[in-house]
Amino acid sequence: MLPAMNSLADLSTAPTITNVMVSPDSGKPLIQSIEDIEKHIPDKEARIETLFSGGVDSCYLLLLLLEKGYTNVHALNVNVGGPSHNDGLETLAERAKALGASFQSLDGRDEFVEVVRSACRYRPRYLGGHPISSSLSRPVIAAKVSQAAKRTGAHIILHTANQSQNSLPRINNGIKIADFSGIHGSPYAHSVIPRCDKIKALNRAGLKFREERDVSCDDNMLVSEFEGGPLLDDPEGPIELKDELYRWTKDVKADRPTEEVTLEFKRGHLVSIDDKAIDGDAIAFRDALSCLNVKAGKFGIGRYYGLEHIHVDLPTESTVTEFREAPAATLIYAAGDLLDNATLRQRDVSKLNELRMKWALECSNGRWAGDEHRRCQETMDKMLELVSGKVTYCLEPWRYGLISVKAKKHIYVRDRDAWEVKTVGKLQRTSFMKF
Repeated sequence: MLPAMNSLADLSTAPTITNVMVSPDSGKPLIQSIEDIEKHIPDKEARIETLFSGGVDSCYLLLLLLEKGYTNVHALNVNVGGPSHNDGLETLAERAKALGASFQSLDGRDEFVEVVRSACRYRPRYLGGHPISSSLSRPVIAAKVSQAAKRTGAHIILHTANQSQNSLPRINNGIKIADFSGIHGSPYAHSVIPRCDKIKALNRAGLKFREERDVSCDDNMLVSEFEGGPLLDDPEGPIELKDELYRWTKDVKADRPTEEVTLEFKRGHLVSIDDKAIDGDAIAFRDALSCLNVKAGKFGIGRYYGLEHIHVDLPTESTVTEFREAPAATLIYAAGDLLDNATLRQRDVSKLNELRMKWALECSNGRWAGDEHRRCQETMDKMLELVSGKVTYCLEPWRYGLISVKAKKHIYVRDRDAWEVKTVGKLQRTSFMKF
């Protein structure tokens, strides 16, 4: 059992791993524990940028820095289309100020729109299951914070991902990919502090958090996901999933009248929703995606439950429970799959799906700039040039049905009887010519 800690001075009792890791690209030390902070950042006036969500972990990091005497701390929050940016920025700013830090919200929506555009083309699903989400948003978040650090001359970026979160390699790699040459990392990677002790310390500092562990939410314009807490952690259950946790798919009415939705693709790219063009305009794309999430979500479409792997590069690989909803992505990905089958030969679809899974896993493991990721993307780009057409669905409570699929260059059969006559005739002529 972990020792109880009543003050920040007791943090020396927290379990920690003290080996020094160096970021291979920058040659700078990688922050991995609480003791690494003062060890590698001796200048208490050095400008420090922190990724800040306003939750227990990110607030506690600010408190740590305040208690250790750092006087130039800046909390950065990146907007990638989650609902918290509609009404929560004032609260985030107040919490940061109370902990001795300035606060700034960075708008990453346009950059994330381009990532989502790619996702709608490549349709990455984790091991063929749910649409990936934070794997796509983390490089945008890391890039925006790295850019802000470069503008202000900061040489230190800290975040709060821990060993049970795949965000740990994703953010670290994202910062390196953004060519940030300073010190970065998470002190929670190797220092484990019980949540209850973090909350007690924050409460003493004047911030009020409930000691009951809340569900951890991660929202963006494509997917809303949540995990953790006593009701969701254990996959053996009983799992108690409250409907109010959902953003788009709650309050589904069984008697809701059906609706139709039409999705159009050109060369694999989603270009229109219900005949409204969305290609080339970030705002139009974002608004259309939002409308589709609401439209499909009110029918309860797009919920996922599953297990995702952590520590994939270590012998201690494990899985953790995750829950998510992605109404728009569900329809877009399904429509794209149909057009693949309508256009491409079986072996090509099989190859495309294999590449998709590899591409998704590279994203999930934080290797966006890797050779494997690039090769997969280049090959998919060539194959998807042939995929164009429209798919129309009927939306009903908790399900959707196909109304039509119309591919520009199709290989599907529209009249089986006529196809049989034509095909048998060809076979007979071929057989006759052999003799």
